[in-house]
Amino acid sequence: HKGRFIYLSDRPEILTSQKQRWATITFPTDAQAVVILVQLIKHPEVGIEQLAEHVSKQGLSVEPAVIGRFLQFHDLLKKTSGTKP
Repeated sequence: HKGRFIYLSDRPEILTSQKQRWATITFPTDAQAVVILVQLIKHPEVGIEQLAEHVSKQGLSVEPAVIGRFLQFHDLLKKTSGTKP
């Protein structure tokens, strides 16, 4: 989508919802997504605001709202205790 890879669920009930949302959601670029995920792995205890700060220290500017939507879209928020919207 718009030059980015979008990973969707293989579960039909989730896939339908994701397809409806992805057209209007702003996602990080693939490079930003990798940095976000690496920083999330390195700092699983931090919140989204702090995660955005860690990403910015890597030279990338990603709004916390974009990070939150990205993690929520991929169902990663509930799997990490510290990343609450």
